[in-house]
Amino acid sequence: MPSWIPGYRLLEGPEQTGVPLRYSAVREMDGVAAWIRVDGFDASSSVAAQAVSTIYAATASFDHPLLPHVLDYGSTEVAGRTFIAYQISEPVAGGGHRTRRGAMTALAELQIAALECGFAGVHLPLHELKRLREGARLEARHLPVNEFLCEPRRGDGSSGLAGLEAEKEGAPFIPPEMRSGSHGGSLRAALAYRLAAQIHVVLEGHVAGDPAIEDADKTVALTALPSPPRPFAETDVPRGLVRLGLSLRPEDRPDPEHFLTFRLPSPKPA
Repeated sequence: MPSWIPGYRLLEGPEQTGVPLRYSAVREMDGVAAWIRVDGFDASSSVAAQAVSTIYAATASFDHPLLPHVLDYGSTEVAGRTFIAYQISEPVAGGGHRTRRGAMTALAELQIAALECGFAGVHLPLHELKRLREGARLEARHLPVNEFLCEPRRGDGSSGLAGLEAEKEGAPFIPPEMRSGSHGGSLRAALAYRLAAQIHVVLEGHVAGDPAIEDADKTVALTALPSPPRPFAETDVPRGLVRLGLSLRPEDRPDPEHFLTFRLPSPKPA
């Protein structure tokens, strides 16, 4: 395969990886295995190019054990195309969050760390959230590195993906006040909405507001997982948090830390 990404020998393209604009490769100087994301933004748009460069620079500085290590980012030999390369790690023997609660806890930790680092959050595509629902592992440096993008916080509070092809994909996870163009809202409330929207997919298999998946669409991996507890008032706290987190009123949403403990917030005084 022609290698048009400086410093890397490409092994597989989208036809083999199954994901548009994703490549597997090895770094030429040391043979380190890598996933490479190449963005498909409008190559003639300097605004889009600058936005992607900003996102990749922020992503490279976001060091957290649940995120893959960034090897390099820069320009490809195809004019106007930017790439970012992540290191592929070997699976940890016997590790992983095999339960849905484990996946939800990891999501909450990851998003709260992003907030503390000055990010608006971490974008996980819908199909990746469904993989977590099916039992895929989310552990130290094993979030599938071809399927995530960090979104740096922008001055107007909107998504770092605004104006790029992934904007439509991320819309269901952006709180309604930001979608409507409201500025100056609480970032913690916005993050609570994002977490609730992501966890809703892990629990229910579809985006909040979309119809539920049919039984025929369920995978073998999903049916093989232990069934979640039947919903009782004492054990169904995650769904209660999700309902609050998806509230249209930012002030009614729980603090993101509640998603780490699965505890409903104390009732507010009347």
